[in-house]
Amino acid sequence: MKKLLNSLSAIALLALSVSSSAACLDNIQLATIQSKIEQLNSSYKDVPSSIQCNRTKNAAEKKICGNKTLAAMEVLDTKAYVYATENATGSEVNHQKWKDDAWIKSTRNRCSTEECICKNLSEHTNDSLGGESPYKK
Repeated sequence: MKKLLNSLSAIALLALSVSSSAACLDNIQLATIQSKIEQLNSSYKDVPSSIQCNRTKNAAEKKICGNKTLAAMEVLDTKAYVYATENATGSEVNHQKWKDDAWIKSTRNRCSTEECICKNLSEHTNDSLGGESPYKK
């Protein structure tokens, strides 16, 4: 009986994680992200993505490059970070050589699921854009 309960508990947890794994991406509209990217492009069009999809370095980058929505979220997050840095410092950042390696290595690249990547990109973009972010807080 105890084994059966443990098995049922494990199945229930798995079902919860599967059902919630798509939650972040289900609440994101690609068109909304693209619209925000276009708004930022007036000043940040030359900010490159932090990922070169033809040379991915880890599982998180592969997942981002394999999903249109995550790829757009990454582009928006990159531009948003440069925007926030310039606004916080009052100085222009070299758009071609910006760095947010600490967050990328410690947070984004540690994700192994699309849900984790989506949540982290949403939170990081929210931090960078505040009330201008297309994501719900």
